[in-house]
Amino acid sequence: MAPKKRSFKKKTAHKRRPAASDAAPRGATTPLHAAARTGDAAAITELLQTKPDINARDEHARTPLHLAAWAGQTAALEALVAAGADVALGAVDNMTALHFAAKKGADCVACLLAAGPPVDAACERTGKTALHIAAAAANGPVIEALIDAGANRALKTRKGESARDLVKDNAELVALFRAAHAAPAAAAPVPDAAPAAPPAETTEPTSFGEDDGGDEEDAFI
Repeated sequence: MAPKKRSFKKKTAHKRRPAASDAAPRGATTPLHAAARTGDAAAITELLQTKPDINARDEHARTPLHLAAWAGQTAALEALVAAGADVALGAVDNMTALHFAAKKGADCVACLLAAGPPVDAACERTGKTALHIAAAAANGPVIEALIDAGANRALKTRKGESARDLVKDNAELVALFRAAHAAPAAAAPVPDAAPAAPPAETTEPTSFGEDDGGDEEDAFI
């Protein structure tokens, strides 16, 4: 008698759906992430009423603010910033919301700059700041906004390139950097003389990582 043929059923993996609540573990995408990415400001406002973790991170350490910035969703950014989202947090490779927004547009960047982010935060792999990303994208209005906000034009990437190096073939943007270099720095007010203060206690600084190259703002999306 011929042996029976064994049948093998293909096993299918079922992806776990995101939790209905924003009380999700680190590494999970929350409803607030989804609303931020699509720019659904109404949904964001409604979700914020339930007091979710506004800085919850997904599997790439991105918060809802990172996704709103990456997608260029200004209304979502405004809602999240107004609700207290941390503009200083870095995702994978220390990419901040400002890094993501730098390639999108001046409105997104202006919204974040108003909240006082670390303008010169550098991506760990590439060493790029938001100014480098804006320069690589030839985005004049964003470059100007970042320079006006005090971005350090002398900082270099891990490849040794300054933001100005990245626009060397664009005469208009080169002129923008030259104008910024020529502009006199505002004189700082001279404070009144005050009695010498006792030496302050010093604390050991906390060290953070840095970054490398390519379209890092599009990575992990």
